[in-house]
Amino acid sequence: MIYINLLPKEFRGRERMPLKSVMLVAGVVGTACTMGAYGAWLWFGELAAAQSDRQVAQETLDSLQPQLAHVKALEAERKSFESRASTLDEIAQNRVGWTAKLDQMIDTINTGGSGQKYLIWLDDLTVSRQYDKKTKTAGLYKAQANCGGENIGLVANFLDDLQGSEFFAGFEPPKPPEGKRRDDGDGLIPSSAWNFDLELKLKARETEADKPVKASKSAKSAKAGAKNPAKDSKDEKAAEGEDQ
Repeated sequence: MIYINLLPKEFRGRERMPLKSVMLVAGVVGTACTMGAYGAWLWFGELAAAQSDRQVAQETLDSLQPQLAHVKALEAERKSFESRASTLDEIAQNRVGWTAKLDQMIDTINTGGSGQKYLIWLDDLTVSRQYDKKTKTAGLYKAQANCGGENIGLVANFLDDLQGSEFFAGFEPPKPPEGKRRDDGDGLIPSSAWNFDLELKLKARETEADKPVKASKSAKSAKAGAKNPAKDSKDEKAAEGEDQ
């Protein structure tokens, strides 16, 4: 049923908003307030916590920077010591203990006894350490030697014993024995002797750059093809004849 209010406006009561509209507006307002409160909580709560965590992490990082710089300095120092140790090790490996070499030479000379096998003495001894590119040797051991007796074969005996001794490690094989015979007179024992030059070349240690590099399979095949160009041309001609 429809109701019509015929009273004038000044006598009418205040119009009321429908209940549904009131509830809808209240719901919208409540939702907006809730979202605003949640946003404010996120902004002032979570953001503040994130900023606090970031500040703590930054302070921790700043406190670790001196330690990191110290670790980097220690690492650089370690590499420097390793390089020095490698250099010292290389020098030690290339170093020749000449005191030990002289002792070994004396022991070899004493092996000859008093002339039963050979009688050797040295008038002069020089050692030079210089790399020779032509002979690829690292130095020269040179001595003016004497061998008592008239038989030059005694010199060969001495050189054989010398090559078989510890002294000879690191040296190139010596030249065949040759020398000059001299007579010292009847008043000396022995009355004659052989003068000869004892020259031993020191071997140079092989480095990585001196080692031969193995050729690859492709290089070998290319080299093999370059050796037989006539065969390749014959095969090409035969293939052309088959195509025709």
